Amino acid sequence: MSSSVIRREFMARPADDLVDAKRAFAASRTDLEACENANCKCARCECGKACACDVPDGKTCDPCVAFKKENSERAARAAT
Repeated sequence: MSSSVIRREFMARPADDLVDAKRAFAASRTDLEACENANCKCARCECGKACACDVPDGKTCDPCVAFKKENSERAARAAT
């Protein structure tokens, strides 16, 4: 997968688009249900219905950690 595709997948999305993206990602995997956590902004979340990403005291999954890192790096580049 090219880096431009990966970046688009990890970009913040409007709420309706994000819900659709989460459902599409989950549908592409037979072992996964769609993330329903409104606080989680990652379209590639692997937590499913029990997602606790971006919830105080919740564990954040690896795809969401990568999403946050990419957004932080993007913001830092924009600030310079």
